[in-house]
Amino acid sequence: IHDENHNMQQDIVIVGAGISGLATALALQNAGKISKIASDSVSERGDGRASISTSTGGGFIKNVRTIHVIEKSSMKSFLSLTKGAGALITPNGLRALQYIDNGNDDNDSFLMNRIIESSSCLEGSAFIPASPPNMDNGSGRSEGERKQEYEQRMMFVKDTTMEEFGLPQVFIRWASLRHILYSSIMNNNEGTRE
Repeated sequence: IHDENHNMQQDIVIVGAGISGLATALALQNAGKISKIASDSVSERGDGRASISTSTGGGFIKNVRTIHVIEKSSMKSFLSLTKGAGALITPNGLRALQYIDNGNDDNDSFLMNRIIESSSCLEGSAFIPASPPNMDNGSGRSEGERKQEYEQRMMFVKDTTMEEFGLPQVFIRWASLRHILYSSIMNNNEGTRE
């Protein structure tokens, strides 16, 4: 496809609308420095699967016209906020999201702050022995004594990530993270922030 100046225009296709696919689409979209795009859409393909299309608006991605994200799951499944387990995002992951959002690693990142607000910050970890020591009834100790010994062997470690790296470790539901990335793409298209 050629534009009015006879420059070759290309499309980018991203296969998979998971976390990586949506983060890649958002990074490419933001690299295009778009402000408002009217022709973007989320649709159901003929086979019932989700499809997202967005334009780059020129910017730093020369000759890229449109970004297409193709997903194998159904539109209903894609838009569900209850699907999937959880994801742990470390400070480096949050910094990557900052950069995707605004091109630098300052803490004024709408995307990163929205993810932190929607997450649980890790405050520590508990390590529990794989099997309780001497928990069999033949040990001669009461159940209370055996339980107390087991609990004394548990190790609790405070998370110091925030103090060491300036950002927390966060745990977020996978579907919520996907929804935030998807919403950011669609809000960029409209020139708004949710």
